[in-house]
Amino acid sequence: MRFQFLMFIFLLGAVACSKPNATIEVHRQMVAIESAMIEQYNTGQTALEQGGVIKLAVDKITEIDVSQCPTDYQKTWDELIDLWEKWQLALEKGDTKQAATLSTQSPAKAEALFKIAQREGFEPAGK
Repeated sequence: MRFQFLMFIFLLGAVACSKPNATIEVHRQMVAIESAMIEQYNTGQTALEQGGVIKLAVDKITEIDVSQCPTDYQKTWDELIDLWEKWQLALEKGDTKQAATLSTQSPAKAEALFKIAQREGFEPAGK
């Protein structure tokens, strides 16, 4: 009985310890995807091209498993994806006013995600 209890405590600790590492790895992937998206978005000639760039980023980011990340990170992650999907749709519909509004909201959502990742031990490249 004692062994089972100790094993449970050990496993609980292992899961808790893996969460920061999972968040760090997930956030590294997110930063790479977002950086590529921004670079390609800025070179897009039309709203449809820019929408395609965002769709590609959303497709990539939704493949990443965030289940081992803290709940607040997962929630903010989902909010960022939702924002990007709305931004993409606005571009595809030619609603430049809505697209511009959504594009200005993206950095704040990304920053909120970054702050949670930092709390979990993430450090930007070059530090």
